[in-house]
Amino acid sequence: MSMNAQSTLLPRSTGGFAPVTLWAAIGATLVVLSIYLFGSWVFGPNFKSVPILGPDVPPAWMFVVARIIETSTIVLFAVAMYGYVIKPWRRDGEISSDGLMVLALITLYWQNAAINWFAPTGLLSPVFTNFGSWYGNIPGWVSPNAQYIPEAPIAWGLSYACWFVFFPMLAGARVMRWIQARRPDWNSARLFLAVYIGFMLLDLVLEGFFLRTGMYVYAGAVQSLTLWAGEYYQFPIYEFLLWGFCWAVYASIYFWRDDHGLTFAERGVEKLNLSRAGKKFVRFLALAGVFNMVFFIGDTVPVAFGGLHSDPFPKNIPSYLLGKVCGPNADYDCTRPELPLATKTSRTNRVTIPAEVAGPATNH
Repeated sequence: MSMNAQSTLLPRSTGGFAPVTLWAAIGATLVVLSIYLFGSWVFGPNFKSVPILGPDVPPAWMFVVARIIETSTIVLFAVAMYGYVIKPWRRDGEISSDGLMVLALITLYWQNAAINWFAPTGLLSPVFTNFGSWYGNIPGWVSPNAQYIPEAPIAWGLSYACWFVFFPMLAGARVMRWIQARRPDWNSARLFLAVYIGFMLLDLVLEGFFLRTGMYVYAGAVQSLTLWAGEYYQFPIYEFLLWGFCWAVYASIYFWRDDHGLTFAERGVEKLNLSRAGKKFVRFLALAGVFNMVFFIGDTVPVAFGGLHSDPFPKNIPSYLLGKVCGPNADYDCTRPELPLATKTSRTNRVTIPAEVAGPATNH
């Protein structure tokens, strides 16, 4: 099911350093990290559903939307697994290049809400089937109460291998091939820019839907760089600029492969003294490495820093989205410029306002 065309292929690398060794090392490190995180989560005390906390109550239609998203994700994940992993494996006796990509994209899930690294930034809805989270176990994690982030493995965990990354990557590569066939004079930069603009618009629509329906919110944002600032559905401009860029990079990685169907991260695998299965595994690790780094550098880190410098949260964010992460049901106030940075080792970030500053009490 490869969509490679001869006009998109690059010459195979010969001699010298094998990039696959570097990317596979990065991938191996991140795969081991994710196994540790998921293991400590599943077998630890935080693997339990995050409750819906009042006084606000999610309307019934939110649960319906959540079930639709979960069901659709299961179906699309099954389509991706069968069409790109299982079926080619049964036909050819080995996993295909596209199948390796599907499996490698699953490893992105550990970063799903890692934008909350320094401070509460993106809050997930507990209306999904959720089991708390692993984020507090990430080395160097700063923000408190990460165990109360309601991670949804069905809705979000499976999505990376289908509708959230894999299918857009294939679609982007197909569009690039279509443009190249009709505009052969276009250089690589113009080709990339074309799909980048398309992906930005797609993200604006897709995430706009999720935000308006309260499936998650970007509570912590720099409001001068945010659409609909001050509303629960506010949308940081830098988010769709960044995620559109990540989508475009993923599509480009797929599109610009060599004459053996290898991405730049897999180059040099033929030089390794390994069995065919061993080389496939190294390729999987290399893909996991490059895919994770695109996500980490292209979105997680910059959006997390945006949350660190967040303006006050919108006042109309429902209590069930704040949960026990911050706010009235937690020991920590949500991010405001005048508050000290809350960490997972601090008891609270709440400050007592002196009486002479607050003014005299009044009787009603």
